[in-house]
Amino acid sequence: MPVWSYLRALLTRSPRRAVSVRDEVRAFLADGHGLLGVCEDESQPLPVPIAHRWAERVEAYLLAHFGPYHVIRFRNRVTLPSEHDAREPGYDIALWQALRGRVKALERIASELGGG
Repeated sequence: MPVWSYLRALLTRSPRRAVSVRDEVRAFLADGHGLLGVCEDESQPLPVPIAHRWAERVEAYLLAHFGPYHVIRFRNRVTLPSEHDAREPGYDIALWQALRGRVKALERIASELGGG
């Protein structure tokens, strides 16, 4: 069964749950886009711990609602750089790229949920 059909099948069992899940995923996306904006604003400090907490919350939610496959999709083969590396040259770009990859993966998952 294609991934999108699997997700929709899970949600069609309970329309009320489907709305709640879509709203949660959209809220995670809004937070992710906000983190990208902070990364792009050179006057702001990098949101390193916040980015890690956001990713952990999204992963926990995906695991609880859709299973480990969707956590792997969210991780998108991109590791968030460690907070210990924050002083390394290029860290800001690495953080932005990792966040962007995860936001894009979450956008794909959200689109598969349907519901406009």
